Amino acid sequence: MLRSRISFQFSIALLASSAIVQAVQPEIVSVAKIWDRGQHNAFTDLVRFQDRWWCSFREGQSHASNAGKVRLLVSTDGDLWESAALIAEGGIDLRDPKLSIMPDG
Repeated sequence: MLRSRISFQFSIALLASSAIVQAVQPEIVSVAKIWDRGQHNAFTDLVRFQDRWWCSFREGQSHASNAGKVRLLVSTDGDLWESAALIAEGGIDLRDPKLSIMPDG
């Protein structure tokens, strides 16, 4: 009896979570180029932090070049972007930068 009740509760939880996932579908609202000053820009990440958008990505000569740098852009409105940093280390291909907001801010 206990096993069937747990199984039933688990089934209900799965159905509920499935309905939530199906109800919230991502939607592309717009697409805009925010940076094109590098020869090859890729591996982006985007977060909203302290009322600003932050975008990080790898900037290099090509996809397989050995001198990738990390570019960090910032915007208050999502329309006007400016470079906040360019991070490089000689002889190192910096690649796939990720942004994270830590619990302590």
